Parts: sequence; C-alpha cells; structure tokens
Amino acid sequence: MMKMMIVKVESFEEMLRWSEEIAQMIDRGEKIPESCIRSFEDPEDLRALFTPSRHKLLTEVLRCPGSVDELSTRLQRMPVEVEQDVRALVETDILTMEQDVVHPIAEAVIFEPIPQFAPEV
Repeated sequence: MMKMMIVKVESFEEMLRWSEEIAQMIDRGEKIPESCIRSFEDPEDLRALFTPSRHKLLTEVLRCPGSVDELSTRLQRMPVEVEQDVRALVETDILTMEQDVVHPIAEAVIFEPIPQFAPEV
C-alpha cells in the first residue's frame, strides 16, 4: 500500500511534467516517492466525484476497511448507496475491493486546495 495519495487539480501538461520527472528519477536510480497522485483537469470533476457522502466514506475506510454492509452500518447509510459510492471510488483508483472488503489505495489521502478561477464575464 502506498503511504500517501495526493488528490489535486492540474493540467495535462503539468501531469506530463511530473511523469517525466519520475521517469528521470528512475533512470538515475533515485528512490521515487511512496505516493501517488490522482489529478483532475477540471475542478468540477473532482467536486462531482468527492461528494460529502463519498468523502465521509473515504474517511471511514481510511480509519478501518470493511465490507459494504459494515461500512453501511458504521455510516448509517443504505448498503446500495454505499455500494454505488464504493464503485465510483474504485473506478477512479481511490479505493480497492479485495475479497468483498473495501480498502484504501494509500494510508493517507491529501487534498490540495482547488484553485479559484475568476468567474466568466
């Protein structure tokens, strides 16, 4: 399991630059960070994925992994709702499911602040 996951908004070009830096570190035989990045070009995509209920689910899974039924009980939500949220977070590689137990990809998840954009005029 990774130590840390960073969730942030960045352009495709920024993501490519970071990937190139990692590749150069590997080529030089340097140790690469024990972290992963989940980036979104559009801040609205990030906001849509991390609804308040999904954020609470992620926090609970980080605290203690569990089955959908166990998480439903702990979060006091319907299992079908938790299952839908788990599926969305698994599809985006935020969570994983092994033998019906939901686990985080990393030990900690850090959300970088979403940059504020000037409103369109």
